[in-house]
Amino acid sequence: MGAACVHLGHDHVVTIDDSILPAAAHIAGPHAGDLLRPVVEAAGGILHSFRCTSMQYRPGSDLVARFRVEVRWHGGQPMKDTLVAATTKAGPPLGTVPVTADTPAGSISVGVWRWPFDPALPALADAVRESGLRSLLQDVGLLDDFVPVNIEVVAYRPIERAVLRIRNGERTFYVKIVRPERASLMLYRYQHLRSHGLPVPRVIAADADQGWILLEELDGPTLRELIKSDAPKWVETGRFRGMVQALAACDPAGLPAVRSRILDAPIHAAVLATVLPSERLRLEHFGALISAALDASIQRSPSVIHGDLHEGQVVIKQGRIVGLLDIDDVGPGDPIDDVIVPVGHLRYRASVSSGNANRITTLADELLMAFASDYGRADLAIGVSAVLIGVATSPFRQQQPDWPTSVARVLDLVERTA
Repeated sequence: MGAACVHLGHDHVVTIDDSILPAAAHIAGPHAGDLLRPVVEAAGGILHSFRCTSMQYRPGSDLVARFRVEVRWHGGQPMKDTLVAATTKAGPPLGTVPVTADTPAGSISVGVWRWPFDPALPALADAVRESGLRSLLQDVGLLDDFVPVNIEVVAYRPIERAVLRIRNGERTFYVKIVRPERASLMLYRYQHLRSHGLPVPRVIAADADQGWILLEELDGPTLRELIKSDAPKWVETGRFRGMVQALAACDPAGLPAVRSRILDAPIHAAVLATVLPSERLRLEHFGALISAALDASIQRSPSVIHGDLHEGQVVIKQGRIVGLLDIDDVGPGDPIDDVIVPVGHLRYRASVSSGNANRITTLADELLMAFASDYGRADLAIGVSAVLIGVATSPFRQQQPDWPTSVARVLDLVERTA
């Protein structure tokens, strides 16, 4: 019966030829069900269908794929579920169910787990259940009358992090779940930035040993939400510059260095060239352009930066920035990043907007002008191109329908920008 499993994938088959990760081709290919089926059957179910919904790939390092599956339990109707399969250069991640197979090229081994039992995020399984979350909160002495009435998964990146939105009556909170070994540093970032006057969320409760942090909700929409609704007022670029300067003025003590987006661009290009060989020549050309900017990036004096300062990370109220989100990577880095990241994301958003593209482009231009005295025009153009190459990986990572076409469109934008 298991052999009747249906693959509901996309028309474009991902071919990954990675000698260090031989199992990657099997996870990403149309026969991934052969890896998922033994785990489901060992638990007493029958895999009815599967579809890959996200893929995180770092050539020569690791690949993690999430699958939306349907499983028949005890002969019943197919039930929706989520499975994750991963391979790393060191083998299956610890804590996963290993699936091993012999192939003509040798033995391969993949680790599989079921949502929400992520082996690297021990707090996740409890946090997504009301009774489990209540238990976690009581363990750290939070008031007994905190009764979550709704738990919503906002984001999940397997073996790295998850974000949950918790509604408690009329109040809303967020739970950030990370690897326990990273929790103390994340807590330090929140405390450190608040002590420097940055508008980051207040930590209400946390358990670093378990790897979770409960945060207050900030009052106001994000810039992304304002752009999507085409609200009358977005953000004053002078205030945006002021926030970047306030970050740069923070004491870097205790904060690890942030890798530059310019340095990351060749890695993103390598991913795309591997999964989309038809774009290899264009990506190699972009890589040559960006390599010329690497020395300048390394030589710039580092300052504290956000590192991922796109339009979804700032909370706006009446044109003022009243909140700064997702500070997971704040630390000393190339200061140009906090300019090229928001501009790159805005350029992309303008390219896919059906209604207010000109207005978004104007905002991107104004942000560039606000920092024009700090960086050369050529450095900014190459930097924005580097960010867009990272953005170009998103359709593949999210396994969007016809993702190759979407990737090519972003690369067209890179070509116009560089």
